[in-house]
Amino acid sequence: MRNTIPGVETTGDSIWIQPGQRILLDASIHVYMLIVQGTLEFDDSQDLHVDANYIFVMGGALTVGTEEKPFEHDAIITLHGSPVSQEIPVYGAKTLSCRFCTLDLHGKPPLDGRTHTKLAQTAAKGASELWLTEPVDWAVGSDIIVTSTAANGTMEEFDEVMV
Repeated sequence: MRNTIPGVETTGDSIWIQPGQRILLDASIHVYMLIVQGTLEFDDSQDLHVDANYIFVMGGALTVGTEEKPFEHDAIITLHGSPVSQEIPVYGAKTLSCRFCTLDLHGKPPLDGRTHTKLAQTAAKGASELWLTEPVDWAVGSDIIVTSTAANGTMEEFDEVMV
């Protein structure tokens, strides 16, 4: 059985999904705290946004797609806070915390399954083209992280570009 979350239009509400409850999230929400002890599943027919200060999944499940049926829309979870946000012991502030739970986050896979590759040549800072060792089919608008490899093999910096 699937249910929806009624009356969450008010920014700052808190939601508690109790053990045994199974909720289908079919609307974007902006809440203060989201506690999931049952099951919260994103509706896979639309883009959804969850804005919260704290998300705790405790003994429950948060599902945004599955391996068998990936979430093919945009699912954006934004955590809010400030330098003076209240820290919850063990978890901290501005947190998506999972304890004795299931966190399933499965987005649309790349057509060829490739999520990373190597540069075929050095990319200068601000470059508008990247030369890669393999072809890719990353979607327009995808975030791409370009990292450098220091002489000792560590990643010491990165730059982000949009496709």
